[in-house]
Amino acid sequence: MALDVSRLTVPDALVALRSFPRRYGEVLRSFEGDDNIEAAENLWRAVRIVAIADIVMSLDNVIAIAAAADIAAAKVDLAHAAAIKATLIIFGLATSVPLIIAGSAILMALLERFRVLVWAGGALLGWVAGDIMATDPAVVGWVGDAAAHHLHSWAGRVGAIIVVGLGMILVRRHRPFHLDEVMAAIGLAVWIIGDIVIEATIPESAPLKIWAARGVIAVVLTVGYALSRSRRQVEAEKA
Repeated sequence: MALDVSRLTVPDALVALRSFPRRYGEVLRSFEGDDNIEAAENLWRAVRIVAIADIVMSLDNVIAIAAAADIAAAKVDLAHAAAIKATLIIFGLATSVPLIIAGSAILMALLERFRVLVWAGGALLGWVAGDIMATDPAVVGWVGDAAAHHLHSWAGRVGAIIVVGLGMILVRRHRPFHLDEVMAAIGLAVWIIGDIVIEATIPESAPLKIWAARGVIAVVLTVGYALSRSRRQVEAEKA
């Protein structure tokens, strides 16, 4: 189901921004061990975090499945829509819940191995929140259509910078920066510069070209991160 950000408001954006420090803190604390905490306590704490995440994602998934089943059943056979809807919901839950449980385990493993994904997720939250704020009817009515259009092009970038910047400050209070933090800052700067260039050179009437260019930037950043990690591992083995 596609997300219609035009219907979201500033409070929705604030909720999105508010969730990042808490979720990043949970992930950060899961990365940092304490010599005074027993392994069993860390294990059960991780189990609780994953269980809560599974419950929240499952509820959201049930709502999405029910909505999709309702629309699909009405289009297939309106006379038997109730039976078709029930069948689709059962099938959707039977296939999606195991995928969510397995996917959360895979996601936690990826976040533990590639911490830069946490920063990418935080930057995405900030970007979306900035876009939501810039398109809020209250903001548009306050600053005007022309100013809101100009603001929209920078709101997402500023939102990403704020979220990542605050995250960097929180991390620096606990420990020195690692490779992932450095690469996250460089990656965000490259992405923003690339987005500015894309906006200046490709018209909005060509969305495929815009997303193709963004895809190229994403590939370049991914390759650069992989090479940096590989080089770091080689240096660590030599040392």
